[in-house]
Formats: sequence, structure tokens, C-alpha cells
Amino acid sequence: MIQFNSLQTDAARDEQKGLMFLYKGIVGLRNSKAHSNRLFNDPNRAHEYLALASLLMRLLEIATVNRTAGGPDYPGSFRRCGRRDPTFCLTNHAG
Repeated sequence: MIQFNSLQTDAARDEQKGLMFLYKGIVGLRNSKAHSNRLFNDPNRAHEYLALASLLMRLLEIATVNRTAGGPDYPGSFRRCGRRDPTFCLTNHAG
């Protein structure tokens, strides 16, 4: 599991789940833009997308990979994911 904090409190576990959903959402956003003909020419929107991508990359750079945390039912668990590459586990892919 890619771990963003200590996971010691409810707030920390909630933050972990929230970040997992942000990463899942950004993948969906990228896919919708890649498979549509919509024109994205709003400079403010472009800036916001870049800021979000920058934040997520910075968080990923300071995160740690914990192959044992969370247990098999915790969202983002390495064991639940079953992938050798723990980055897949962040988005909670099954199998």
C-alpha cells in the first residue's frame, strides 16, 4: 500500500482513503479527456488541472510503500490488490 500518513487515527485513515479516491478520480479525468472531442481552452481550468497534478505528485514523492499495512480488506491494500507493483494498489484494482 502506498501510505501517506501513519494510519494511527480515524482522521489519518480517512485522509488515506480520500487520497486514494483523488488518485482514482484523476485517472478517470484523464481518460475522459483522452477519449472525447471536447475542447479544453480555458486557461484557468488548465492551471487548476496542473495544480492538482502537481499536488498529487508531491504527495506521492513523500509517501512510503508499506507492503504489510492495512490488511486484506483495507482500500489500497497490497495483499488485496495482488499486484507486484504497489502503485496499482493505490487505485484499489482487484486481482
